[in-house]
Amino acid sequence: MNSVWISFCFSIMLLNNLKILGADGLRTSYLLYDVNYGEGFNLRRDVYIRFANLVRFLNLYQSQTKWTLVLPPWGQLYHWFNNRSLGQLPWSTFFDLPSLNLFVPVLEFDQFQAETNRSPISKVYYMESLPFTDGKWLERTHQHWFGWMYGYGERQPISEFSCLGVQAEAKTLVDFVVSLGPVRSVMFDRGESVIHGSYSEWSPEWWTARRSMVFSKRLRKLAAEFRQQYLNSTDVADGTVRPADWRRLRAAEGSAIGGPYLAAHLRRLDFLRAHPDATPSIGSAASQLIRLSRSLGLSTVFLATDDPEAESQLTEQLLKAGAADIRLVRFANSAAAESLTDGELAILDQIVGSHARHFVGSRASTFTYRLVEERSLLGFARSSSIGVFCKGVEDDCEPGTYWAPQYEPRFTLTGENSREEL
Repeated sequence: MNSVWISFCFSIMLLNNLKILGADGLRTSYLLYDVNYGEGFNLRRDVYIRFANLVRFLNLYQSQTKWTLVLPPWGQLYHWFNNRSLGQLPWSTFFDLPSLNLFVPVLEFDQFQAETNRSPISKVYYMESLPFTDGKWLERTHQHWFGWMYGYGERQPISEFSCLGVQAEAKTLVDFVVSLGPVRSVMFDRGESVIHGSYSEWSPEWWTARRSMVFSKRLRKLAAEFRQQYLNSTDVADGTVRPADWRRLRAAEGSAIGGPYLAAHLRRLDFLRAHPDATPSIGSAASQLIRLSRSLGLSTVFLATDDPEAESQLTEQLLKAGAADIRLVRFANSAAAESLTDGELAILDQIVGSHARHFVGSRASTFTYRLVEERSLLGFARSSSIGVFCKGVEDDCEPGTYWAPQYEPRFTLTGENSREEL
């Protein structure tokens, strides 16, 4: 991959005051954001929720403007290693864009460039976590900026760049954006600095955005085929049939049965250093899987892990413990995995894991958080979803966090459901 650092000049062109109207007579404006390079795939999914709700609030409060969220292309993230994950991957690789658009208007970055004829982004704000005690916005304008811009090698001009001291939730930023007046496009870099605040996991607003994040139909189909072939699992038998429209999915807790397998997410590599008190040894993990499998009457374990050595080491430990009847299954070993990016493999692990009869995850892992959310939306009982690996076999560690889905009437449809066709 050719990496190019781009120099953006202050006030390149004076296009930011153009008032371009759409067919509906509304002024069209675009909101862009980016996230610190070191942040992982699953935290970035949560940052999307923050900015999707920001666009939602902007469209509620600015009746003469239609704000569209521009989706940042996926670069080669810290945890992505294979050569198929080199970057500039559109969101449609992972998510169903028509489903996202049912919540707020969204646009891929290359579509944004085409719609605006690569005109300069009006204002870019690099957000800094600075003290914010006097209620005033802090801006520092510089004459030049060297930016990554999603890893794109071609030049993307901007009209104005500023540093922004911020300590705010997404809704608070509404007042700031409105204060800019008519503006064609605004970008916030270091988007992870924005917090959910009042609209976190306990709020209907958070859950509406989360519900709209439906995985791409291609990945859901691959997962369904894998489950049927290797895990004897189908949506009809498992009680996990989804309607075609996410707004019609409102499964009662406990209604899902799940496939006849235990799913386990074992985060290892960086967690051995970052969370040593919560990360089990391979031997401890194997013992916990044996105990859980026996108590559930399940002999198949679907394993999702970031450690390429974990499967063989777990298999060795299972054999030593006389548990040769327990079968480990991984999507990464399937023929379909050979052509997929690390991000696609992560989502497939989450889809397959979310359909299991029972799930055990890794404490403090955003991968585990996202998977538990999927299970809650499908209707699994929380008792089957919140278990986590303990450090030691005999440890009595607390279960993971669980937030029950919340449903806004405006985004929840009733009546006859049409079954999703994959």
